[in-house]
Amino acid sequence: MAELDERCIEKMEDVLAVCGNPYHPDEPVVCPDEKPVSPHADVCPPLPARSGKVLRQDKECKCCGTANVFGVVEPNAGRHSAMATRDRCGAEFARVAS
Repeated sequence: MAELDERCIEKMEDVLAVCGNPYHPDEPVVCPDEKPVSPHADVCPPLPARSGKVLRQDKECKCCGTANVFGVVEPNAGRHSAMATRDRCGAEFARVAS
């Protein structure tokens, strides 16, 4: 993280000012984000729910590789999208952001 000096605070205030603008389709406010994830699978099948008992799952799981989730929010338009991809390449991000 950048040092929180006066210049950094000014830039953060610039971003907040843009986010506060009213919606205009020719000037969208778009907020991208990404998150690496590790999909998991059950090793043992869960025990089914019974009368008076909830479904029970074992905590042991098997890692099934890695993935990346890209998310884009356009808050003033009330839109959001997300897409899971195998990697974080720019082409994948561009597909989500468009």
